[in-house]
Amino acid sequence: MKKLINYSFILAMSLTLGSACTDIVEETTEPIETRAVNNTETSYYWYDGQKIPLTVDTDKKFVLVDASAEPMLFSAGASSEQAFADVSLSPSIVKLPRMRAAATEPKLKWTTVSSAQPVTRSAVDAEVIYEAPYFRTEEGYEVGLSHLLYVKLKDKGDESVLLRLAADNGVEVIGYNEFMPLWYTLSCSSKSMGNALEMANRFYETGLFAAAEPSFVAEIVMNSAEAPNDPLFQDQWNLENTGQWNINYEHLDINYLNAKKRTQGDRSVVVAVIDCGVMKDHPDLNITTNGFDVETGNIPSAFYGIHGTQCAGLIAAQTDNGIGLAGIAPKCQILPISFNDDNLIDIPNRLANAFRYAFQYGASVISNSWELKSTRSEMLENIIRLVMTQGRNGLGCVVVFASGNDDLPRICYPASALEDIIVVGALTSSGKKLTKVFPSAPGSNYGEGLDVVAPGSWVPVLNKNGGYTEAEGTSYAAPQVAGVAALMLTVNPKLTQKQVGDLINSTAAGLGEYHFDYAGEFHRPNLPYTTRLFENPLDKYYKRKVEWHEEVGYGLVDADRAVVRALLAQYTKPITPPEE
Repeated sequence: MKKLINYSFILAMSLTLGSACTDIVEETTEPIETRAVNNTETSYYWYDGQKIPLTVDTDKKFVLVDASAEPMLFSAGASSEQAFADVSLSPSIVKLPRMRAAATEPKLKWTTVSSAQPVTRSAVDAEVIYEAPYFRTEEGYEVGLSHLLYVKLKDKGDESVLLRLAADNGVEVIGYNEFMPLWYTLSCSSKSMGNALEMANRFYETGLFAAAEPSFVAEIVMNSAEAPNDPLFQDQWNLENTGQWNINYEHLDINYLNAKKRTQGDRSVVVAVIDCGVMKDHPDLNITTNGFDVETGNIPSAFYGIHGTQCAGLIAAQTDNGIGLAGIAPKCQILPISFNDDNLIDIPNRLANAFRYAFQYGASVISNSWELKSTRSEMLENIIRLVMTQGRNGLGCVVVFASGNDDLPRICYPASALEDIIVVGALTSSGKKLTKVFPSAPGSNYGEGLDVVAPGSWVPVLNKNGGYTEAEGTSYAAPQVAGVAALMLTVNPKLTQKQVGDLINSTAAGLGEYHFDYAGEFHRPNLPYTTRLFENPLDKYYKRKVEWHEEVGYGLVDADRAVVRALLAQYTKPITPPEE
């Protein structure tokens, strides 16, 4: 949770690096093929100088093969959990000279198999390169241990140290990240002195490197389920709630129409949508940027699914064009940055490349409606921190994330990674936190770190073939806040990313019994914006019981109040809430 403070609007930002542990562990020289995982032993990985525990999953394992000849499925009577998938590494990896000089590279494929199934060349009709167990994280996520690990040097001159240690341990150094040159990608095999987790720990525990972490096979999960003249605007209760669905509370919306009178955005404000791509030919979108695809490492962006289009439409669907829906900031530019959520290998490198491109392109706001069900990654967090501190010429990019759809009292990752990320939960049309009504339905994650909520229950969105549908989940709440942030930066581009987040929190509308002592609708203050940021402290009936509530944060995002406060921020100081 972000604390609201009384601060000067001139902030000095600093980039904090995690410390390295200097403990040295005893080296073992047993071949990997003879080393079994002890299931009673505590496994761990290093994150920011701390050991994070993992539990071995005894049911399955990760298998990597050289598939120069196409591998067959397992022998009769046995089956793999999934077909073999190609190993595709991030194009952002700059290979070392000796890797570039290799005449041919092996064609690697991977799959998941039962731990009880012996993995031999005869079983898979291919050479087995590597195998490793699956694990469960403290959050309960199931992650497979791939053959890759990442090591961050303390200094670029330490490359020779890395190469020497890698050679001593039978680990191959593939190359470094083009845009984060201190981060190197390494690969383990059956010839290595351990699996990728063991090698990452060994490298870090020498004290020679800033960080080291294994690359896990994990899921990137989308946090969703399915007065302008735009004909479907009447259904957009999130923008103007007239009680049109009978169960709605009138005016329980993001106060869009008042904000629209002040600004609809500007082309100078770029909103990056990191997702599975955006349809560039949808009639209700005007995508003028090429975008970027992390799978190819090139422009333009690709289209892997409709989810990104739905999120982009909430931000910038064309308004007053006589068709479809209305976007919150239609005059801002959308920058689509695509990833393929079916590609489960080398995820931190690929996602880091997405944020890097948004940073280099000059994005003001980065909208994220996905989560990584895996371990924490210092590589990924390093680039997000860089974007938030050095983007926009030092003012910082505004990074918005959905809180997650598991209906659990914890914020999903990487939304929970850094304090100044704006984390958004989902609200229903009856003013309640979105809650699971059946197992497969979305429910808004909540708890420490949640900033605000936005409508996320049956929100009208764009769909395939130029159509429209309704969807719910925190996926559709986060883009609305990203759109509001874009409006704020349109009227005051000098705001820092922290100022944008603080103003969004401090102008949010209180919600019924969450913030007050009564179970009414919600309260949107109407005193002059120049006098205060919070509910009238003299009005006992409307006085907030709490400023922040674990289920809805600071309340419902209010586009108009946030825009007005952004306008006035250069003239007035924020007012801290009165003591209870």
